[in-house]
Amino acid sequence: MAYTEQTSTHAIYLQDFRSEPCQVCGENASGWHCGSITCEACKKFFLRSVNGEYLKYRCTRDKTCIITRTTRTQCQFCRYTKCITIGMKITEESSNPKIEEIFKGIPCIVCEGASSGIHFGATTCESCKGFFRRMIRERIPQHYKCLENNNCEINTQTRNMCRACRFRKCLMAGMSIEGSRIGRQSNLFKHKMVEMQRQGLIQSQLFHVFTSNLNNSRKKTTVIRAASSSNATQLRFEDKLDPEIFQQISDIENAYINHLKNLPICSTETNDLWTICISQLDEYSNSIKNFIYGISNLNSINFDDKTSLIHLSIHSVILMCFCIQSSRLQTTNNTWNYFNILPNSSFSQYLQERFPFFFELNHLTYALEKQLQLLELDDKEIALVLILLITSIENNKSKEIEDIEEEYFSALYDYMTAKRGSDNKDYFILTIQIPFIHRINKLISTNINNLKYSLSYSM
Repeated sequence: MAYTEQTSTHAIYLQDFRSEPCQVCGENASGWHCGSITCEACKKFFLRSVNGEYLKYRCTRDKTCIITRTTRTQCQFCRYTKCITIGMKITEESSNPKIEEIFKGIPCIVCEGASSGIHFGATTCESCKGFFRRMIRERIPQHYKCLENNNCEINTQTRNMCRACRFRKCLMAGMSIEGSRIGRQSNLFKHKMVEMQRQGLIQSQLFHVFTSNLNNSRKKTTVIRAASSSNATQLRFEDKLDPEIFQQISDIENAYINHLKNLPICSTETNDLWTICISQLDEYSNSIKNFIYGISNLNSINFDDKTSLIHLSIHSVILMCFCIQSSRLQTTNNTWNYFNILPNSSFSQYLQERFPFFFELNHLTYALEKQLQLLELDDKEIALVLILLITSIENNKSKEIEDIEEEYFSALYDYMTAKRGSDNKDYFILTIQIPFIHRINKLISTNINNLKYSLSYSM
């Protein structure tokens, strides 16, 4: 599928893999409330009802009213009954993970401190969240100027030294007022894993991964790996997996090696900049298409759905490939540009001067690349993550795609557990990056459209 076949811009917001309907009335859900995925209206209705209010409810029919968004106010009795049926309750089990604890192990994208959640569209700490809110509410960003070259390093020690560069980094990370609602469904990620565990798709040890403290996990992982590598009698981790699953993962690895491990260099044979850029995007699209076609499970998806998945996920997949390549160089000084144009070419210099976004993406992905360095993913793990980036991108996906997505979440967990141990936290640390990558996907799409319109206007 050529990238040029579809030109519409899809609004891809940072969500936890998919947008769920309310389990009570079917309206778009706002999150995980009282033990179930519900909309705000049904959450508030349930909280009002449990305080004895439900005792007043009566059904005027036969207690089988259908509850939808348009009928939910017609029968309180049946609506409350449905709330109870789907498992809503005031107190959730203590074994369920707390999203605040989960985010402690994820670095703030602005200052690299311990994050507390997704704020204004980006994963940040409380300090950077408050800083961005103050700058926006007081409308004072323009009052601050950098005394250096607008490239101050921002970390937990230096974040208060230059407000101009800190605010610039917030914007580079994708923070915005419009993004204030992004991330409020973060608990849907938890529900996704809880539901998979209930269905027997992943082992119950996953709960220990969620509930254990993620701080210092990297140091512990290093010790575990060093110990396991010196144990000559250790069972080969491949033998812990079902042979059929391991073969399937190996086939996916081969597809990754053949089509996505080495991204094509941008050709600059023509003098038209937009033609150069769109040709490179077509190359990326074809690489993803060939990757998908090399995986038997994905071949069953109909052509239209497959085409849509490729178009929507292209930037997520290519971005991840660049981050993997960069992280494997084991240096934070590595630079890359999104179109993979050779740095010394005249086109590279021209594009960088006019559209620096495509050359500064590594600033956005700095924390991600550092995390990938620590994770030391092998090609099988990378290939599985790329499939999840593809299958998790679309909101209104078919049941078939949902099943495939869950299958590969399970395969990645089983593989990483067999390789790294059941108490290892790397699976979660890796998969929590998926919504962040999808957020940058949208930023890239927007900037490509801006590039197109700008070049058209200048012609």
